[in-house]
Amino acid sequence: MMNKYELLNRYKQGERDFSGVNLSGEDLRNIDLSCANLQNVNLKGVFLNKANLSNANLSCANLQNTNLENTDLSNANLQLTDLQDSNLKGANLQDSNLRFSNLRNANLKFSNLCNANLYKANLFKADLKGANLSNTNLS
Repeated sequence: MMNKYELLNRYKQGERDFSGVNLSGEDLRNIDLSCANLQNVNLKGVFLNKANLSNANLSCANLQNTNLENTDLSNANLQLTDLQDSNLKGANLQDSNLRFSNLRNANLKFSNLCNANLYKANLFKADLKGANLSNTNLS
């Protein structure tokens, strides 16, 4: 298991591949992990409010019950990611790939899903009130 300080230190030194890392329970608010490879990471229950995860690869990641309020996930790869019960209120998901992702019971109020790909995503009981769905693929 990696902690927040080790992650930040390695990221500042130029490392971008953190695939498979367990960061569950960490407080990563306001963190900048843009362009990071976070494939298969465990971020269950993590606070990622206002984080910058733009252009990050979060495919197959566990983000259940994660707080991603006002987080930048633009151009992120979230394919096959588990976002069940997560808070994505006000998140920027523009141009993101959410194919086959699990967004069951997710809070997506006022999020920006413009040009996002939600092909075969599970949106059961997801709250999309006020969300921008312009050009979003919902098929």
